[in-house]
Amino acid sequence: MSIQVLGAKFGYIRGKGNGYRGSTKARLQEEQQMIILKQQDQITHLQTEIEASKKFMDEYKEEQKRIMAEMEKRFMQMINSNMNRYDTF
Repeated sequence: MSIQVLGAKFGYIRGKGNGYRGSTKARLQEEQQMIILKQQDQITHLQTEIEASKKFMDEYKEEQKRIMAEMEKRFMQMINSNMNRYDTF
């Protein structure tokens, strides 16, 4: 078995180290694939951020509802206690 290091490699560009054929089509396709993968990663990351933001907003809304209900309850208690004062007169 002989290894031909410096022999002719038909159809390939020498010295590139990437195995691209002589045409730029393969290189462009690979670059587009890399761009697509990068964009898919960005989309996944943004979707994760959106879900976390939605969860935070839902928790915030629930907390606000709880606070409003608590304030309404206190307000009603204050009104009832004031009404009871006037009823005793």
